[in-house]
Amino acid sequence: MRRYFRAGSIAKTENNNQSEDKTKPIGEERPEPTGFGPIDAFNEAVWRSPLAAGGTMLTAEIASVMVCYGGIWAMGIPVSAEFALAFAVSRPIRKVRLPLEVLVAEGMARAAPILTKARISRLMAALSPGSETKILESRIAAGELKFQLADLINFKGGVSAWMERTFAMSMYFMNRYGVCFQLASRIVGLLVVGILYAMISAGVDVQGFLEARGLGGLGTAAGQWSLAVVAASIVYPASLAASGYVALWVINSIVKT
Repeated sequence: MRRYFRAGSIAKTENNNQSEDKTKPIGEERPEPTGFGPIDAFNEAVWRSPLAAGGTMLTAEIASVMVCYGGIWAMGIPVSAEFALAFAVSRPIRKVRLPLEVLVAEGMARAAPILTKARISRLMAALSPGSETKILESRIAAGELKFQLADLINFKGGVSAWMERTFAMSMYFMNRYGVCFQLASRIVGLLVVGILYAMISAGVDVQGFLEARGLGGLGTAAGQWSLAVVAASIVYPASLAASGYVALWVINSIVKT
């Protein structure tokens, strides 16, 4: 990703801040209130402690998956191995579906522009172990670096350059659309899994193949776990809305002690 980074004041500033404790406010002014509680809480948490904000988001996602899996297992919901296969196939094509995610995010941003104010990209940059992502995010936030969807089909420089460009584009759209981009990714992911499941179920009997070899239980367990991850995506808006408040509670608790 070096082609997207620039030596100079930004790079120098980021390098000087590499050793800073991530539990302290990052070097910028406190975010202006938006008037929407969940967004304000999230931005405040990111400003005060990116580590606490990121940790809370990750914990909430893991917890939601575990709760969903526990519910599916307790109720004995049968899920075929075809669903697990559809879920597995959808993972490697996440970068390819970026144009659709951007289109969905654009529609959501028009319908609810307040959601674009969440500083998702700033959180990702603050938690990055190196300086390159921070420099990239700083340039994007300053308007120095912009992308269009047409850049996704630019294969100059080979696969490596395309992967770097795609990552930079993801950061750009994350900065532009905020929460809308995160929600769009989940929505498109659900759509892709559903389509793949329908296609696989129509042509491949994966569950029957496993049962014939005494592995039917393995296929069911994989399917239940995949369904739990998908179900967690459905409740993601609620967990994301609560994460800012929880992160602030964690930060305040640490400060008091």
